[in-house]
Order: sequence, then structure tokens, then C-alpha cells
Amino acid sequence: MPRAAGLAAGLLALGLASCDKGTRLEVAPRQASLPPGGSQQFTVLVTRSASTNVRWRVASGGGVISPFGLYKAPHYTPVPVTVTVRAQIDERSDARTAADVRAGVTASPHDDALVTREAGEFPGAATCRDTSQARLPELGEAVTVDSLPRPLVRVSPIYPDTARSRGVQGTVRLAGLLCRTGRIADTWVFESVPLLDRAAENAARQWVFAPARARGDSIAVWVFFSFRFSLHGPVTAAARFDPSPLGMEPEPGEASHR
Repeated sequence: MPRAAGLAAGLLALGLASCDKGTRLEVAPRQASLPPGGSQQFTVLVTRSASTNVRWRVASGGGVISPFGLYKAPHYTPVPVTVTVRAQIDERSDARTAADVRAGVTASPHDDALVTREAGEFPGAATCRDTSQARLPELGEAVTVDSLPRPLVRVSPIYPDTARSRGVQGTVRLAGLLCRTGRIADTWVFESVPLLDRAAENAARQWVFAPARARGDSIAVWVFFSFRFSLHGPVTAAARFDPSPLGMEPEPGEASHR
């Protein structure tokens, strides 16, 4: 098969899969183009199957994806990279789609800092982790601690007027990189309500914690926030630490540089 025809056939095959029993998965969009640090919500249509328990996976070093299919590209890529995102119900039903990530460094999720988490290069990175940590933990990476982080200052979001006037409510769940100083340095929304996300992130960044500790030292970890916005009551807020957050299991060998 000529190379051009083979490439076209490969692109058409992205996002669609079936197995011997007839289970069929279709992922949308078929292909996405993102800047460093960009986000893309992937969805999957499951047919001919009694199960709808879809598992999302992404290659190691190719960003992260939540259990709900919300993908976030790496904050830093020295060269353009194509990442394979997989949706799977069982070993025989597997659908794949591509995320093309442009080279460069992103501005942080907020405009007040430059966050390139994979490279550990952002203002305050040197003081965010303890010297006992070789690098900052990645989102989804298991971290062993002797004592859990404990919130000292809790801040509830301010309900955005635009969201309230449009009748928008719901729960925003996000991850926050908690430095050894007890402050949140980075955030990532993995369950989104678009008109409420920024308010939730702003609130999370104002929380102060007694940091996690390991072997007697304060260390950097990820904590997880839940902010529930209701039109009929106050905004409720909660935070927790999970040593193996989000159930992300990256697979090696599926990120290809081009």
C-alpha cells in the first residue's frame, strides 16, 4: 500500500473499534490539535455491549486523562508530539484517537505564573518540593507519606454572576499541587462545569495546608478538591489526599515524536 494511502487508512481507523462479540466503541473527536497544557474532552459511544464501564488510558509522558475522558496535554514539549488516547472496556474492545500537541511551553492554567510541571520549571519550583524529592510528583503518580496533609485555611468559591444568571450549577472537581510550604502551586480540573471552573481554581489556590510529611520532611503531593455550586444554597467545598489519584495508569511506548 502506498504510504499516503496507508496514512489515510490509519486516520480513518482512529476512534473506532469492535471485538469478536460485536462490542463497538467510537471515540470523538477522531483527532485533536492542542497547544502545550491544552485540554480536550473526549467522549465514547458504546454499542452492542451490556457494559459501559470505559477505561481511558494515555501514554506515559503524553499528558494525563481523567476517568471521564478529559485529557490534558503536557505543559512542556520540546518538539511536536502525537499522543495516542485509548478507550477500552475489555482486552478485546479498544478504540484509539490521536492528540497532536504543538511544541513549546504553555502559560499556566492561571495567568499569574508559568507552570511547566513535567520539567519542574515554574516560579517557586525550587521551594515547592523538599530536597529529599528528586522532582515534583506528576499528576497521577503515587506518593507514599507518613502523615497526610491537613487543611488549615479553607476558602469557598465566589459564585460567578454569569453562571448564576444563566442557572448554571454543579460540582467542579480538580487536583492541586500542594507544595511543602502548604500552598497550592498548580491546578487541573478533571470534572468540569465551564462557567464555574475558574472560580473553583481561584478558591483552591487560596487554601493553606499543613503539608504532607515523609521520613520527617515536608513534601509536595497532589490533593483533590470538590466544589459544589448550588443555586439554592451555599457553595460547599472539600479536599482529600489520595496516594494513587485518579486511577491513571499510563502505558509506555504510545507517545511518538514527529
